[in-house]
Amino acid sequence: MLMAKDKNDKLFKGMGTFHAVKMLEGMPEDLVDLFMPNDEDELAQLEMNIVKWLARIKERAKVIQLQKHYGLPLRPNQSLRDVSIRLKILELKKNRKFKNGDGFQPGKGNSGL
Repeated sequence: MLMAKDKNDKLFKGMGTFHAVKMLEGMPEDLVDLFMPNDEDELAQLEMNIVKWLARIKERAKVIQLQKHYGLPLRPNQSLRDVSIRLKILELKKNRKFKNGDGFQPGKGNSGL
């Protein structure tokens, strides 16, 4: 029985092959001959690269979406980790800004007496 990760890997590999063929569909034959792998090792490498590119495209779309939503400067090549760290820092700054010297938020029933 295959584990979920194995199934996902198999699916991504199949999608990689599909996308490789799809990308070659509209190209002239001389260019297809130029880019077509010559043996199985090159084909396997092409499939792995396409799977990596698809994952990177998804990550890049998520990064751009987060940057737009939170008003950060658009840097599409920034990693998702960097963006999440930056968002956490912004959240901490916002929380710190709205607390008084005692660490309580103003207006939360703390009259200061």
